[in-house]
Amino acid sequence: MRETGLSGWMRLQAFAAALAIGFAGWSAVSPGAALAHSEEDMAKMVGDHGGSVRAAGNYHVELVVKDGQVRVWLTDHGNVAQATDKASGAATVTIGEKRISVPLKPAAKNEMSGSNPDIKHGAMRVLVNVTLPGEDPLQARFALKSH
Repeated sequence: MRETGLSGWMRLQAFAAALAIGFAGWSAVSPGAALAHSEEDMAKMVGDHGGSVRAAGNYHVELVVKDGQVRVWLTDHGNVAQATDKASGAATVTIGEKRISVPLKPAAKNEMSGSNPDIKHGAMRVLVNVTLPGEDPLQARFALKSH
């Protein structure tokens, strides 16, 4: 008697199609999870402006600290710039035992910036908080060896 079921190759194709459909459904329900990065992966990334990048919710936050200025850029997980013109934010820069609060104001399309002359060259930790209208606050933590 001849077997009328699917051949091995057809079963493999059906399985691959089911996996693809399952992943597409999972991505639609949880788009951030489909493109999520681990903190270790993010720590190795260099942003479009040469800064460190961290994930914060559904966004990426890029940070550059130079000459007393704190600059932050916001993109989604697809690296699409996100408007910051109505955003509010602050950065807390910790150098040794000294904490410096820097208000962040919209600066360009997807950029926020602030400055404080007390921010000097060297190792520091930076906590960035950004709030976009109608969304939960975003928070990203950075440990910079030098800048």
